[in-house]
Amino acid sequence: MPCKFRIGDDRCNLGFSDAELEAGARCVLHSSPDDEASWSDLRTPVVQRALNSVIARCVESNTPVDLAGVVIPRDVSFGNAVLAQLIVRASHFGGGRHFSGTVFSAPVQIDQCTFRSDASFSEAHFKDKFEFRASAKAALDFSKARFDGSANINIATQGGKHVVRFNGIRCKDSFTLKPSGNFAADLELKEATFEGRFHAEGEYSAEIDCSGSCFSGAMSFSGEANRKFTSKGCHFRSGVDLRRAVLCAAADFSGSRFEERARFTCRFVGPAMFEDCAFEKQADFSAPESTEDKSAALNAIGFQGTSFRGAVLFTNRTFGSTTNFSTCEFFQAPEFHGATLHQDTRLPLIHAFKDRESEDAAAAYRTLRQAMESNNARSEEAMFYALEQKTLRRILGRQTRWENMASALYDGLSAYGVNFWRPIAWLLATMLVFGTMYAAWISWPIALSAPFDGERLVCGLTFSLQQVVNPFWVWRTTELPWSTNWPNALKVAATIESLLTTALFALSLLALRWRFKRE
Repeated sequence: MPCKFRIGDDRCNLGFSDAELEAGARCVLHSSPDDEASWSDLRTPVVQRALNSVIARCVESNTPVDLAGVVIPRDVSFGNAVLAQLIVRASHFGGGRHFSGTVFSAPVQIDQCTFRSDASFSEAHFKDKFEFRASAKAALDFSKARFDGSANINIATQGGKHVVRFNGIRCKDSFTLKPSGNFAADLELKEATFEGRFHAEGEYSAEIDCSGSCFSGAMSFSGEANRKFTSKGCHFRSGVDLRRAVLCAAADFSGSRFEERARFTCRFVGPAMFEDCAFEKQADFSAPESTEDKSAALNAIGFQGTSFRGAVLFTNRTFGSTTNFSTCEFFQAPEFHGATLHQDTRLPLIHAFKDRESEDAAAAYRTLRQAMESNNARSEEAMFYALEQKTLRRILGRQTRWENMASALYDGLSAYGVNFWRPIAWLLATMLVFGTMYAAWISWPIALSAPFDGERLVCGLTFSLQQVVNPFWVWRTTELPWSTNWPNALKVAATIESLLTTALFALSLLALRWRFKRE
């Protein structure tokens, strides 16, 4: 008499004899999941022997292991068996290390199964396609498992808070995570390696942590993360796409490296951290594409210590809180066209903006200058004005030769009004040069063998200082401090010094006024 197990078209084909059937005319592996006796620890050795017998027959005949509808109590294990194709549908597992270390040499299909307590697939090796659709009432552990084929994971979590772990896994093909309903378990994918495409979607009401993982293929996330999303120290070798993501809590990508285009045109509800990251190609943080999310403000976000080597886009973004770019490096001018910056926007110094030659840089700096002007941030406004002018000077055909010469002179003397110390330094250098010239004039003709005369040098420097504090004095007096055969030449030299030092002093005052200007 065959086992009476029936679920849809599935029938028991495990080959147990009539003598091996239990009460209710069911085999030992197909007891009723609603019967508490099926989960008794006393059944573990009985079920283990029956399972070992089924596995041994399938391995010997190289046929698929069909465990549709089986009921496996706690601590029954598949051990280190090497299995051909495994089919598990509508089965129930009591928990334990069922599949730890098991090697699956053919496709594995686990469909509509239920895991009543903690279950483990740690260090399992799936050599072909892996399909997993199950309901988990406790923790699932896939740590250090290997997936040579594609992996499609669909988990429905039930009960209290628990954890689903994929820590340290290695997947050579695509990896897809599509939970059924609200994923209520903490999701860990730490120190994992994904050589193919990685895609996750759905709603996650617990924390997600994929810190230290390496994504060699494209990585995309189009779900909603309601708790903290952590991706610290990750390495993204291909593109990153979070265009359709909603990150409702804190998101932390600190220390990660992005080698290709990274698209973060998603909705950030909570704070976001991108500290000490490296973006090798385009980093796109523009406003979300959807009309619903486009107006959502980007809350506190930090990029301290981050390097942007490609284009940086914040087009049409609204910044609703602190934005920190301090100690960043921009190798291309960041674009904030249409963006609304928060008053607490912290920017790096001028040397952090490396782009002074690209066609788009001048417009990018002009947009930032206007944004800083609207926030009355005078220092930053002056900095971006200087960057705009430096860029215009280097773009061929944007200005005439004379304009470029005047621009270069203004840059060299005061960095376009940004540096009020530089004109002072030039003024002191001018005084020293003219003072030395006046000392030589007093001693003319100079005897090279004569000892150094410090008094004449002091006299020359004093006369030079007099041209600074009392410009054009030489034209208002009839007596010069010393006799000379070329009095008019001396007056011309003193006039040139007065013109230069007065202009330098004015540049310093203008820069100082710009820096501390009040409305």
